[in-house]
Amino acid sequence: MSMNILVEKAKKYAQDFHQDTRRISGKTYMEHLDNAVRNLLSNNIEDETILAATYLKHVLGTDPKKELELEKEFGGEVLQILRKYKFLSDNAIKEVDPKNVDDTYILHAYLSLIDDYRVLMIRLATKVDDSQTLIHLPREKAVQVAQRALQIYSPIARIVSLRNFAVQLENNAFKFLYPEVYVKIEKKINSLESLANNFLGLTVPTLKQLLIESGISVVDIKTRIKHIYGIFRKERYYKYKGKNVGRNYEGIKDILGLRILVDRVDECYQTEDILRQLWEYIPEERDDYIQVPRASGYRAIHNVFKADSLTFETQILTKDMYQYNEFGPAKHSIYKIMDTEKGSSRNLRVKEFLKDYIHSIEKVSSQEPIISTINKIYTFTPKGDIVELTKGSNLIDFAYSIHADVGNRAVGGIVNGKNAKLTDVLKNGDKVEIKTLVSKRYPSEDWLKTVKTSKARTLIRKSLRHKEK
Repeated sequence: MSMNILVEKAKKYAQDFHQDTRRISGKTYMEHLDNAVRNLLSNNIEDETILAATYLKHVLGTDPKKELELEKEFGGEVLQILRKYKFLSDNAIKEVDPKNVDDTYILHAYLSLIDDYRVLMIRLATKVDDSQTLIHLPREKAVQVAQRALQIYSPIARIVSLRNFAVQLENNAFKFLYPEVYVKIEKKINSLESLANNFLGLTVPTLKQLLIESGISVVDIKTRIKHIYGIFRKERYYKYKGKNVGRNYEGIKDILGLRILVDRVDECYQTEDILRQLWEYIPEERDDYIQVPRASGYRAIHNVFKADSLTFETQILTKDMYQYNEFGPAKHSIYKIMDTEKGSSRNLRVKEFLKDYIHSIEKVSSQEPIISTINKIYTFTPKGDIVELTKGSNLIDFAYSIHADVGNRAVGGIVNGKNAKLTDVLKNGDKVEIKTLVSKRYPSEDWLKTVKTSKARTLIRKSLRHKEK
């Protein structure tokens, strides 16, 4: 992480100030601050004032008397950001009821607290890191953090075109709140990947060569599979519109996608014409966001095509559009409102902007997703990976779901931070850590009477046969 003198100085100050102080998640403050800065850098936010303020963001909240010292060491501009960040932290919305949420109200209420877009950047980078530590928080606190990620911070990230932040917030929160739905969609993605990779592996080089031969300046052709929460949102949108989703999401046409980057706007339309000659085209799925950009400023041409057994979306855009869509501009329209408008005039402009934005995004129900999981439970590893088990499973089942050696060497466990026996039955949402003994090589025959999963039963029998030999 290459940083200039001001940022390095701020990092050193934060290290001396926080020392080994830890957050609720168990991370040190410095680990958290490093991650927040890394999140900013990965989104092309390299402003030294923003990065320095990120390292110092907790100082005033811990010791308000540090104002003069901070101003002397880092200047008035950094201090101004820190004052506003403290104000935001002290006044931000604390509770969100996902079943009765008014998107427009929440977004307006939150953004009206901010009159400096740099504060918003720091806040979003912070919340992305928070969403990555959900599994280490107490359950009630983790649910609150995850709900705010979905209901407040992700929509705000999309408003300011920080799509990468939005995707991370959505997937991390969704995985924690609804692991059963997450696993179902993840399985769909995994089943598509090999088929998609084979098709794309053959298609992309040929397509690139064809476009170049047609005189189009191809910058890059990228492939993508829609992120998990994005598929969930599209499923809810389809149901809201009365459209068929399909038993295995086959009704959703844009899970697989090609992003084609060219040099100029006119080449976007030339590329679209060539694609229509290559593949079967679905006219009703076309959207021209170059002619009519989304409220966030997003621009591209979207089409959906069929080839062999695959349906896929294409996004055609210029390199400049891609940079804008992914990372946000230096001065987005929302920033201009913040910078130029004051008081009630600014709030009115923000409200108008949000109204346009809300009308432009897919409308989905905020009710909790319902999925039949009568015979399944969903637990977590210490790293936050989901483990799907049969209802009634115990720690032995969990251990064997990780690896045969983990199961064979298991002697106990920790569930939600408390010691547990191997025969203790697990519940939905439990965080499980297995204790192992290196010198232990084989399971107990009695385990066959308590396990619920066929995988555990098979691996136990295999190990017992090996022991007899």
